[in-house]
Amino acid sequence: MSAISDYITGLSNKLGYWSLTETTGTNLVEGGGTLGDGTLVGTYTMGEPGVPQGDTAIYFNPGGATDGTARLGYNGYNAAASGKNNFVIGCFYKLPTGYAVSGTLERLMTFHMNAGANAAPALGLSISSTAQTVSLSVASGSADTTNNSFAGANRTLDVWHLIVGHALLGTAAAGKLNVSHDGAAFANEVTITSTNANYVSSASTASNDFDCISGRYTGGSLTERIDATIAHPFILHTTLKADALIVAQNLWSIMNWNQNNTHIRKTSGYYSIHHLGL
Repeated sequence: MSAISDYITGLSNKLGYWSLTETTGTNLVEGGGTLGDGTLVGTYTMGEPGVPQGDTAIYFNPGGATDGTARLGYNGYNAAASGKNNFVIGCFYKLPTGYAVSGTLERLMTFHMNAGANAAPALGLSISSTAQTVSLSVASGSADTTNNSFAGANRTLDVWHLIVGHALLGTAAAGKLNVSHDGAAFANEVTITSTNANYVSSASTASNDFDCISGRYTGGSLTERIDATIAHPFILHTTLKADALIVAQNLWSIMNWNQNNTHIRKTSGYYSIHHLGL
């Protein structure tokens, strides 16, 4: 297990975590949360070079014979029944040489809080058509209701990046969205003003929407798929947005420790940095 896998696996209040380190087959093991395994669909490449300290990864190709995605399936998750209204969603990603956004945005991952029919609410992490912008969105049905965009994100191609979003969901004007890119502090907090903001009030039961990595399912159809290598997607419950930012900063630090010629050692649950040769 890599340092990144070890760190995410050790986090409390996990809903789902998929390392994407599998190199054969179509099953993606969910590691320690309450959501289910994933299933690879379409055109993809397993065993791609992964995040430093993060094993291998999977490249999802929307230009193949069929669009590449990992369908996480109908999980029956009910945010209303859980009593939770704070969520953290994140992953590492790498965009290939020549990458360009098709349409308005392309989704790295999508999570439905009340997994169900076309009106089921969803959180999404996306790459925007606006230059150097990434976003966290909350949606109902096929349209995003509120976006928080991280403008000025350094989306350098062929380099690993990290996006982590925190969503506080509630009644209109009470919900908040925050997004961090490459471990940067949250900025430009966005208030959810839509009447659809109270996404934890009720649950639907249909099974034609799927949580997924690369793209978004609505009404059983895959849209907004992305051309990217993705690693270590995760979904958590948390109480404070400060806790979400700590997760983002720790993951970014762990990745960069290895790139800066260091070694990571875990002792009694804590990581320490040891420079090689010292």
